[in-house]
Amino acid sequence: MDLLGMLLGHRYETDDQREEREYNEQNRHTDADFTRVCGCSSCLTVEDVFTLAGRGTVAVGKVTDGSFTVGDSVTVDNGGEQFKAVIKGIESFRKALNTASEGDNAGFLLSGIDKNQLKRGDLIIK
Repeated sequence: MDLLGMLLGHRYETDDQREEREYNEQNRHTDADFTRVCGCSSCLTVEDVFTLAGRGTVAVGKVTDGSFTVGDSVTVDNGGEQFKAVIKGIESFRKALNTASEGDNAGFLLSGIDKNQLKRGDLIIK
């Protein structure tokens, strides 16, 4: 707290404190406890989405329940709509994997879904 804040009785937050607060507010819905409500055998919470030219849509996130394997048919649940997709590839820290298990941070290369159909906080379930 700075001198002006102490004199006025206000608490000013620094840019770092504000960014941390906003980040925590945004991520409170991507918590593992939230994803367990879906009642599915496997679940990944989407943290980022991008497109690889010539390959497809990539969803990056953390596997919070179960495991996923290349070739699995999955459902993307965005809270209102559900879309079907197939996992064409799994990568974690620049290593190609066949399986991603609970606790892994991974990127899923998905076919049958467009980047615009996915956003942060969506669930990929099996």
